[in-house]
Amino acid sequence: MTVVRTRKSICKLTDAELDKLIHAFHEIQKNKPGEPGHPNLKSFQVIAGLHGQPFRGAGYGNSAWWGGYCHHGNVLFPTWHRAYLLHLERALQSVSGCEDVALPYWDEMEGDNSTQRIPPIFLQQKYTFHNTLENCGTTTIDNPLYSYTLQQGFFDKLARYIEAPKKEKKGDQSDQSKQGKLQDYGKYAGYKTVRCPYSGLVGKDDLKDTIEHNWLIDSMGMGYADKILNRNITRWQDAAVRSDSYGKHHVEGARQEYLRCLEAPNYTVFSNTTSAGKWNDDKISQVGRPDYDKHHVTGEYVVSLERPHNSMHLAVGGYDFPNLREPCPEFQGANGDMGENDSAAFDPIFFFHHCFVDLVFWSWQEQHGRQIKVIQDYPGTSSVDDQGPTPKMAADSALDENTPLYPFRENPIEENGRFLTSVVSDSNSVHLASAESVIALGVSR
Repeated sequence: MTVVRTRKSICKLTDAELDKLIHAFHEIQKNKPGEPGHPNLKSFQVIAGLHGQPFRGAGYGNSAWWGGYCHHGNVLFPTWHRAYLLHLERALQSVSGCEDVALPYWDEMEGDNSTQRIPPIFLQQKYTFHNTLENCGTTTIDNPLYSYTLQQGFFDKLARYIEAPKKEKKGDQSDQSKQGKLQDYGKYAGYKTVRCPYSGLVGKDDLKDTIEHNWLIDSMGMGYADKILNRNITRWQDAAVRSDSYGKHHVEGARQEYLRCLEAPNYTVFSNTTSAGKWNDDKISQVGRPDYDKHHVTGEYVVSLERPHNSMHLAVGGYDFPNLREPCPEFQGANGDMGENDSAAFDPIFFFHHCFVDLVFWSWQEQHGRQIKVIQDYPGTSSVDDQGPTPKMAADSALDENTPLYPFRENPIEENGRFLTSVVSDSNSVHLASAESVIALGVSR
């Protein structure tokens, strides 16, 4: 008999459901990672490390390859992350007494300008159980959803120097405060993940500045960092002004883009920014230079699911580097873990963000049909698009609905079993129900 698990908004969990979720996360975060060649796939350290760092394969020392298993900028973006969520959920369910736990989502459509955009559970440093679990009672623990302490560190062999952008014209002072610097995402054992406005850059050239930066934030008093984080999230969720090759123009915020991506006409352009970019380039070539104010109204140009997803990563992490073209975080120097693919999955909020992204994916499928069909040879269907080939993938491998979603297997117990594909991953998700659709969320608020 198939058990249908319901993924709810984390803000709508009962005390018993929240206790069970927190207990399960706490336990897998304690699990040891294992040894090289024999990883413990029920350890949060290992699970988080599947996404990006610690790099493996050719991507460890060759920047033309990506050393993590995750897919971005190609058609496997929605389905790989769907399989990733299923893997984490199975790990949570392996904890005794948590066999029926379902991963909730962060409802990124919830809240207005007068309320907190980020659910309070992610801001609590401590968690006190509600006496719903026999082995937990009313004990208080470090909240496993607030931060994660790395059991093992990793070295960033591909750290590179980034030049500050050049002034565009004489007298331009816009980038004078930024200097070139080494982009190093290495972490040490015992490192605790952080979010905007804090910095998590702890490489040899950054550590001193990071300590001073984070001390300054703490000196502002209790609650200051949470306010800055909430404002940064609000700014990204609502409309913003960004730059492109035509100059500055007004664009929609992440919330509106989530709704707009549901209008994408096919899976290929819905799935990722590379394919959507090609679709929009073709539209531009037919009409000449676009009028951005009009094209957002007419809906002629597509928005991919990956685009608002990217915005929310930057909203939570902050990302402030010399060559940044998007808006800087409100607090200069913010470089939290969610703002960079290398380290994003080590922040527990990553999985609740992606659970919402998967809800939007599910909602698109409800409108356009569950079948996943990729347009062959379209930009976004090659392993070299955007980030570069992942481990076990050859250069310029064709990507489609039958491409293996490494390293996830249909049966995780079978070490030599078949790998999941986008089709199989989707059939597994049929047994996951959602309490609400993103369309209803968008209309009701």
